[in-house]
Amino acid sequence: MIRLLLLTLIFGLFLEAKPIKNHDDLAEFTTYYYKNPNPDRVESALKFIHDTNVFNNEYAKAPLKIFFGRIFADNPDMRAQWAAFMKPFKVPVRVIFLESMNVSEEKILAMYPDSATKNSMLWALFCASGDMRYVTYIIDVALGYETPQSLEKFQAASSARWSLAININRHEKVHTYIQNMLTSNETPMKTLAQDLLTKSPQNIAKEAIQKERVLTQEGIK
Repeated sequence: MIRLLLLTLIFGLFLEAKPIKNHDDLAEFTTYYYKNPNPDRVESALKFIHDTNVFNNEYAKAPLKIFFGRIFADNPDMRAQWAAFMKPFKVPVRVIFLESMNVSEEKILAMYPDSATKNSMLWALFCASGDMRYVTYIIDVALGYETPQSLEKFQAASSARWSLAININRHEKVHTYIQNMLTSNETPMKTLAQDLLTKSPQNIAKEAIQKERVLTQEGIK
């Protein structure tokens, strides 16, 4: 029995220190970090991002920047170690990560209007922390879908809806929260929850494309 417990402990420690070797490892690390925070894997993730030029993908840059910014903020005792680890990195990557280490998430988020990019950043913050306030912000943006004040606001709202439809099946916390929205006294909240729980992400995306065409034809800018 003791031997089994020791083997279980050793195996658990091995998993916690598992290096990031490919894009699937990075996706798992950045999507579910909040479920099992592993600061010991951060250096491996940073190195993989640096060595494989992940930041060449503009869509990945802002979410990853703020994801690690949240981890840096949550682990102040390791900041000096991580800053030293990144010292040999190429300038663009090092500068991005050091900025996320030294600039608050509030200031970084304030640089972006409500948009698909900002929605992705908010999901990154949720994945780093498990804090549902980031998801509630995305829900608030999604509620603007039915009565958009501009095409830009509609695109932000439709992106928020689609991202919620994707993540409702990835994160139990999100699924439970949206299920509870069914009991809301506010019709828009209840309707959004019903859509997210009954429609596929593909159908939600198709509906948004069709609605955007109609809005454009109506002259909404």
